[in-house]
Amino acid sequence: LDFATNLSIRSEDAPLADILSFTLSTIGIPTNEVTVTSGEVSGSMDMEIRPNNEVENSGAIQAENTDIETTIQPLPIENAKGSTRFQGNKWTVDTLTGSYGEIDAVAKGLIDFDNGYDLSAVTKNVTVEEFTNTIKLALPVPTTGNFDAVAYMTGPIEQPEFSGSATAVEPLQVDRVTFTSASTDFLLQGQQLYLEDIAGTPSTGGSLRGSGEVRLSDSTPFTFNLAGRSLPARELAQLYDLNPGVKLGLVSADASVVGNSGDVNTTIDW
Repeated sequence: LDFATNLSIRSEDAPLADILSFTLSTIGIPTNEVTVTSGEVSGSMDMEIRPNNEVENSGAIQAENTDIETTIQPLPIENAKGSTRFQGNKWTVDTLTGSYGEIDAVAKGLIDFDNGYDLSAVTKNVTVEEFTNTIKLALPVPTTGNFDAVAYMTGPIEQPEFSGSATAVEPLQVDRVTFTSASTDFLLQGQQLYLEDIAGTPSTGGSLRGSGEVRLSDSTPFTFNLAGRSLPARELAQLYDLNPGVKLGLVSADASVVGNSGDVNTTIDW
Protein backbone atom coordinates (compact mmCIF):
# COMPACT_ATOMS: atom_id res chain seq x y z
CA LEU A 1 0.00 0.00 0.00
CA ASP A 2 1.27 3.52 -0.82
CA PHE A 3 -1.11 5.26 1.56
CA ALA A 4 -1.74 5.20 5.31
CA THR A 5 -4.52 2.95 6.54
CA ASN A 6 -6.02 2.27 9.95
CA LEU A 7 -8.08 -0.89 10.42
CA SER A 8 -10.19 -1.94 13.37
CA ILE A 9 -11.35 -5.55 13.41
CA ARG A 10 -13.92 -7.03 15.79
CA SER A 11 -14.86 -10.69 16.09
CA GLU A 12 -17.26 -12.84 18.10
CA ASP A 13 -17.03 -16.64 18.22
CA ALA A 14 -14.80 -16.62 15.16
CA PRO A 15 -12.65 -19.70 14.31
CA LEU A 16 -9.45 -19.39 16.32
CA ALA A 17 -7.37 -21.06 13.59
CA ASP A 18 -8.21 -18.29 11.09
CA ILE A 19 -7.74 -15.42 13.57
CA LEU A 20 -4.43 -16.77 14.88
CA SER A 21 -3.06 -17.37 11.40
CA PHE A 22 -4.04 -13.87 10.27
CA THR A 23 -2.72 -12.16 13.40
CA LEU A 24 0.65 -13.90 13.36
CA SER A 25 1.10 -13.36 9.62
CA THR A 26 0.75 -9.59 10.08
CA ILE A 27 3.91 -9.60 12.23
CA GLY A 28 5.79 -12.05 10.03
CA ILE A 29 5.54 -15.09 12.34
CA PRO A 30 5.29 -18.51 10.61
CA THR A 31 2.29 -20.57 11.68
CA ASN A 32 3.33 -24.01 10.43
CA GLU A 33 4.51 -25.06 13.92
CA VAL A 34 1.08 -24.49 15.51
CA THR A 35 -2.08 -26.37 14.57
CA VAL A 36 -5.41 -25.27 16.03
CA THR A 37 -7.81 -28.18 15.75
CA SER A 38 -10.74 -26.44 17.47
CA GLY A 39 -11.60 -23.21 19.25
CA GLU A 40 -13.48 -19.94 19.03
CA VAL A 41 -12.25 -16.45 19.74
CA SER A 42 -13.83 -13.08 20.46
CA GLY A 43 -12.04 -9.76 20.66
CA SER A 44 -10.59 -6.87 18.72
CA MET A 45 -7.49 -5.87 16.79
CA ASP A 46 -6.35 -2.44 15.64
CA MET A 47 -3.86 -2.16 12.77
CA GLU A 48 -1.81 0.78 11.53
CA ILE A 49 -0.50 0.38 7.99
CA ARG A 50 2.05 2.94 6.81
CA PRO A 51 4.05 3.03 3.55
CA ASN A 52 7.51 1.46 3.89
CA ASN A 53 6.91 0.51 7.52
CA GLU A 54 6.02 -2.72 9.26
CA VAL A 55 2.40 -3.17 10.20
CA GLU A 56 1.70 -2.19 13.81
CA ASN A 57 -1.09 -4.01 15.58
CA SER A 58 -2.56 -4.32 19.04
CA GLY A 59 -5.62 -5.86 20.58
CA ALA A 60 -7.12 -8.32 23.03
CA ILE A 61 -8.79 -11.68 22.50
CA GLN A 62 -10.61 -14.31 24.55
CA ALA A 63 -10.45 -17.93 23.40
CA GLU A 64 -12.64 -20.89 24.38
CA ASN A 65 -12.95 -24.61 23.63
CA THR A 66 -9.47 -24.63 22.18
CA ASP A 67 -7.28 -27.59 21.21
CA ILE A 68 -3.76 -26.72 20.04
CA GLU A 69 -0.97 -28.92 18.75
CA THR A 70 2.61 -27.65 18.55
CA THR A 71 5.92 -29.11 17.44
CA ILE A 72 7.56 -28.22 20.77
CA GLN A 73 5.34 -30.49 22.89
CA PRO A 74 4.59 -34.22 22.53
CA LEU A 75 0.92 -33.82 23.50
CA PRO A 76 -1.70 -31.21 22.52
CA ILE A 77 -3.13 -28.62 24.88
CA GLU A 78 -6.84 -29.39 25.15
CA ASN A 79 -9.97 -27.61 26.40
CA ALA A 80 -8.03 -24.38 26.73
CA LYS A 81 -9.63 -21.02 27.41
CA GLY A 82 -8.29 -17.67 28.45
CA SER A 83 -7.51 -14.10 27.53
CA THR A 84 -4.47 -12.40 26.04
CA ARG A 85 -3.44 -8.89 25.05
CA PHE A 86 -0.97 -8.19 22.28
CA GLN A 87 0.98 -5.32 20.83
CA GLY A 88 3.33 -5.99 17.98
CA ASN A 89 5.46 -9.04 18.70
CA LYS A 90 4.60 -9.20 22.41
CA TRP A 91 1.63 -11.19 23.69
CA THR A 92 0.67 -10.97 27.36
CA VAL A 93 -1.24 -14.00 28.59
CA ASP A 94 -3.46 -12.77 31.43
CA THR A 95 -4.82 -16.22 32.19
CA LEU A 96 -5.00 -19.49 30.33
CA THR A 97 -6.45 -22.75 31.61
CA GLY A 98 -6.14 -26.06 29.82
CA SER A 99 -5.25 -29.73 30.01
CA TYR A 100 -2.00 -31.39 29.04
CA GLY A 101 -2.70 -35.10 28.98
CA GLU A 102 -4.43 -35.77 32.30
CA ILE A 103 -2.93 -32.68 33.98
CA ASP A 104 -4.93 -29.46 34.36
CA ALA A 105 -2.97 -26.20 34.63
CA VAL A 106 -3.38 -22.43 34.86
CA ALA A 107 -0.80 -20.34 32.98
CA LYS A 108 0.13 -16.68 32.61
CA GLY A 109 3.06 -14.59 31.41
CA LEU A 110 4.62 -13.19 28.25
CA ILE A 111 5.26 -14.53 24.75
CA ASP A 112 7.80 -12.33 22.97
CA PHE A 113 8.23 -13.54 19.40
CA ASP A 114 11.61 -11.76 19.26
CA ASN A 115 13.07 -12.79 22.63
CA GLY A 116 11.18 -15.92 23.64
CA TYR A 117 8.89 -17.21 26.36
CA ASP A 118 8.44 -16.07 29.94
CA LEU A 119 5.45 -18.12 31.08
CA SER A 120 4.54 -19.83 34.34
CA ALA A 121 1.95 -22.51 35.04
CA VAL A 122 0.48 -23.88 38.25
CA THR A 123 -1.09 -27.30 38.80
CA LYS A 124 -2.88 -28.48 41.93
CA ASN A 125 -3.46 -31.95 43.35
CA VAL A 126 -2.03 -33.87 40.42
CA THR A 127 -2.03 -37.57 41.24
CA VAL A 128 0.94 -39.81 40.53
CA GLU A 129 -1.32 -41.82 38.22
CA GLU A 130 -2.29 -38.72 36.20
CA PHE A 131 1.38 -37.77 35.82
CA THR A 132 2.61 -41.24 34.83
CA ASN A 133 -0.29 -41.73 32.41
CA THR A 134 0.49 -38.39 30.76
CA ILE A 135 4.15 -39.20 30.11
CA LYS A 136 3.45 -42.96 29.65
CA LEU A 137 5.82 -43.95 32.47
CA ALA A 138 5.45 -47.39 34.06
CA LEU A 139 6.74 -47.17 37.64
CA PRO A 140 8.46 -50.30 38.99
CA VAL A 141 6.35 -50.37 42.20
CA PRO A 142 2.84 -49.16 43.12
CA THR A 143 2.96 -45.45 43.96
CA THR A 144 0.15 -43.14 45.07
CA GLY A 145 0.01 -39.52 46.18
CA ASN A 146 -0.86 -35.98 45.13
CA PHE A 147 1.45 -33.17 44.09
CA ASP A 148 1.30 -29.42 43.51
CA ALA A 149 3.70 -28.07 40.89
CA VAL A 150 4.94 -24.81 39.45
CA ALA A 151 6.43 -24.86 35.95
CA TYR A 152 8.22 -22.20 33.92
CA MET A 153 8.49 -21.99 30.15
CA THR A 154 11.50 -19.94 29.03
CA GLY A 155 13.90 -19.72 26.13
CA PRO A 156 13.60 -19.06 22.40
CA ILE A 157 10.38 -19.58 20.47
CA GLU A 158 11.82 -22.47 18.44
CA GLN A 159 13.35 -24.38 21.39
CA PRO A 160 11.92 -23.51 24.80
CA GLU A 161 12.77 -25.13 28.13
CA PHE A 162 10.32 -26.26 30.79
CA SER A 163 11.52 -26.24 34.39
CA GLY A 164 9.97 -26.17 37.83
CA SER A 165 9.35 -28.07 41.02
CA ALA A 166 6.75 -30.44 42.43
CA THR A 167 5.90 -31.03 46.10
CA ALA A 168 3.71 -33.71 47.64
CA VAL A 169 0.65 -32.26 49.39
CA GLU A 170 -0.02 -35.43 51.37
CA PRO A 171 1.98 -38.53 52.40
CA LEU A 172 3.35 -40.39 49.41
CA GLN A 173 2.97 -44.16 49.33
CA VAL A 174 5.71 -46.07 47.46
CA ASP A 175 5.03 -49.79 47.63
CA ARG A 176 4.81 -50.37 51.42
CA VAL A 177 6.86 -47.32 52.43
CA THR A 178 5.14 -44.07 53.38
CA PHE A 179 6.98 -40.80 52.80
CA THR A 180 5.82 -37.93 55.00
CA SER A 181 7.35 -35.46 52.55
CA ALA A 182 8.53 -35.66 48.95
CA SER A 183 9.64 -33.17 46.30
CA THR A 184 11.64 -32.83 43.11
CA ASP A 185 12.87 -30.24 40.64
CA PHE A 186 12.44 -30.96 36.95
CA LEU A 187 13.68 -29.81 33.56
CA LEU A 188 12.22 -30.78 30.18
CA GLN A 189 14.46 -30.30 27.16
CA GLY A 190 12.93 -31.64 23.99
CA GLN A 191 11.91 -35.23 24.73
CA GLN A 192 14.21 -35.61 27.73
CA LEU A 193 12.79 -35.10 31.25
CA TYR A 194 15.35 -34.58 34.02
CA LEU A 195 14.36 -34.97 37.67
CA GLU A 196 16.86 -33.31 40.00
CA ASP A 197 17.09 -32.97 43.76
CA ILE A 198 14.57 -35.73 44.43
CA ALA A 199 14.00 -35.69 48.20
CA GLY A 200 11.85 -37.87 50.43
CA THR A 201 11.48 -38.52 54.15
CA PRO A 202 10.28 -42.02 55.06
CA SER A 203 7.86 -42.20 57.98
CA THR A 204 10.20 -44.76 59.54
CA GLY A 205 13.06 -42.25 59.57
CA GLY A 206 16.13 -41.46 57.51
CA SER A 207 16.19 -39.74 54.15
CA LEU A 208 16.16 -40.44 50.42
CA ARG A 209 17.86 -38.29 47.80
CA GLY A 210 18.40 -38.78 44.11
CA SER A 211 17.96 -37.85 40.46
CA GLY A 212 16.50 -39.37 37.33
CA GLU A 213 16.04 -39.14 33.58
CA VAL A 214 13.00 -40.13 31.51
CA ARG A 215 12.89 -40.22 27.72
CA LEU A 216 9.41 -39.27 26.50
CA SER A 217 9.02 -41.80 23.73
CA ASP A 218 6.97 -44.91 22.99
CA SER A 219 9.10 -47.16 25.23
CA THR A 220 9.70 -44.41 27.85
CA PRO A 221 13.16 -45.56 29.03
CA PHE A 222 14.19 -44.20 32.42
CA THR A 223 17.08 -44.20 34.89
CA PHE A 224 16.91 -43.28 38.57
CA ASN A 225 19.85 -43.04 40.97
CA LEU A 226 18.83 -42.92 44.63
CA ALA A 227 20.72 -42.67 47.91
CA GLY A 228 19.15 -43.67 51.23
CA ARG A 229 20.81 -42.53 54.42
CA SER A 230 20.23 -43.38 58.10
CA LEU A 231 17.46 -45.81 57.20
CA PRO A 232 16.14 -47.92 60.12
CA ALA A 233 16.60 -51.44 58.76
CA ARG A 234 14.44 -53.16 61.37
CA GLU A 235 11.40 -50.93 60.77
CA LEU A 236 11.73 -51.26 57.01
CA ALA A 237 12.01 -55.04 57.27
CA GLN A 238 8.84 -55.15 59.36
CA LEU A 239 6.95 -53.33 56.60
CA TYR A 240 7.65 -56.33 54.37
CA ASP A 241 6.92 -58.93 57.09
CA LEU A 242 10.58 -59.87 57.32
CA ASN A 243 12.30 -61.04 60.51
CA PRO A 244 16.07 -61.08 60.02
CA GLY A 245 16.62 -62.73 63.41
CA VAL A 246 19.40 -60.32 64.36
CA LYS A 247 19.45 -56.81 65.71
CA LEU A 248 19.59 -54.24 62.94
CA GLY A 249 20.41 -50.57 63.19
CA LEU A 250 20.63 -47.73 60.72
CA VAL A 251 21.82 -48.51 57.21
CA SER A 252 22.69 -46.61 54.04
CA ALA A 253 22.09 -47.76 50.49
CA ASP A 254 22.68 -46.58 46.93
CA ALA A 255 20.25 -47.81 44.29
CA SER A 256 20.10 -47.63 40.50
CA VAL A 257 16.79 -48.32 38.75
CA VAL A 258 16.81 -48.69 34.96
CA GLY A 259 13.69 -49.38 32.91
CA ASN A 260 12.66 -49.67 29.28
CA SER A 261 9.41 -50.94 27.71
CA GLY A 262 8.20 -52.35 31.03
CA ASP A 263 11.44 -54.18 31.89
CA VAL A 264 13.05 -52.89 35.10
CA ASN A 265 16.47 -53.70 36.57
CA THR A 266 17.38 -52.59 40.09
CA THR A 267 20.85 -52.61 41.64
CA ILE A 268 21.34 -51.87 45.36
CA ASP A 269 24.65 -51.37 47.18
CA TRP A 270 24.44 -51.42 50.99
